[in-house]
Amino acid sequence: MTAAQKVKASQQAAAYLAAAVASLKVPSGMAQANGQLHQAAVLAAQYLKALQADLATKNVAKVQAAFAGTAKLSTTINGLNASWKTAAIAAAHKAGLAVPSWVTSFGSS
Repeated sequence: MTAAQKVKASQQAAAYLAAAVASLKVPSGMAQANGQLHQAAVLAAQYLKALQADLATKNVAKVQAAFAGTAKLSTTINGLNASWKTAAIAAAHKAGLAVPSWVTSFGSS
C-alpha cells in the first residue's frame, strides 16, 4: 500500500466521522460544541484529501508545504476538540452523570 493510499484511507475515515457527527441529534446545549467537533473532522478530511492528491502526483513542494502547515492545523483541530470535550464534561456534570473515560481522554496523546 502506498503512502497516498494510506492517507486516502485516513481521509475517508475523517470524512465518515464528520458525516456521523453532523447526523447526531444533540441536546441544544451541546449544539455549538458538536458543530466544532464536526468542523475539526471536516478540516482533517480536507487536509488529508489534499495531502493524498499531492502524494499521488508526487508533488514534493506541495507535500512539504502541507507538512509545514501541520502544526497550525493541529492547533486549530485540537482547540475545536477541546471545546467539545469541555462542553461534554460540563453537560455530564450538569445532568449528574459520570463522565465516560473516553471523554476525559479525548484528544490526549
